[in-house]
Amino acid sequence: MKLGIATWHIALVGAMAFAGPSAAQADATGMRRILLAPPVDRDLRIDIRDERRLPNGGAASFASSYVMRFAMDGDGWQVSIRLRDVDCSGEGAICAAYRAAMRPMLSVERILSLSRTLSIRSDTAAPPVGALGADNIALIVAAMDATSPGELGSAELREALFYADMAIPATQLQPLANGHLARHDEQGLTIASDSGGPPVTLVRTRHDEIDPATGLLVSARIVTREAGDPQKPIISNRYWSLTEIVGP
Repeated sequence: MKLGIATWHIALVGAMAFAGPSAAQADATGMRRILLAPPVDRDLRIDIRDERRLPNGGAASFASSYVMRFAMDGDGWQVSIRLRDVDCSGEGAICAAYRAAMRPMLSVERILSLSRTLSIRSDTAAPPVGALGADNIALIVAAMDATSPGELGSAELREALFYADMAIPATQLQPLANGHLARHDEQGLTIASDSGGPPVTLVRTRHDEIDPATGLLVSARIVTREAGDPQKPIISNRYWSLTEIVGP
């Protein structure tokens, strides 16, 4: 299975070849623990696409691509993350605002320290001097790191680690032909209404694929819709994938 360009391949399908023994272990109770053993010194690509239904009945699609790399750092890892590309389709004003908000972070490398206990400490770099909006974002980075170290800039890493160090009943995991594990989960949540009316109850369904050799989430589709009627229009579709970059 390949990405659009021939030199890009989904390499985590064969992750067991470079990650050593399987990091997923079953115990006597039938639980499987997903242990983190990420590939090091390899560029990994994260692709995210959010398709959202807008309050006015329209739709918009927001896409972003990141490069992430793990390196050994003492007992843990140093993780670098760089926003590679952004795109948007939908109403012009919405897409212009999205691109303007994301543009200052393009090609800015963020460095995160990840411990064996999966705590994250940030050493996030500010955008280069002269970048549009760089001064404001530098202030935001400093303020966030002062109150919540590691929170800003770690969303992509946290999603990749979604199942790391988690114990899951084996009955909830479906083995796939490529050695990965599939898991489906559904949960309800209640949010405030945009119009000021009563709270809205939503149902969020996750369809995930986990690589037990690395402990990383390699693909996810998250569907959100209003509860009570499965025929109601989908509010949002989120597609997330992690692949290895091969070649120049």
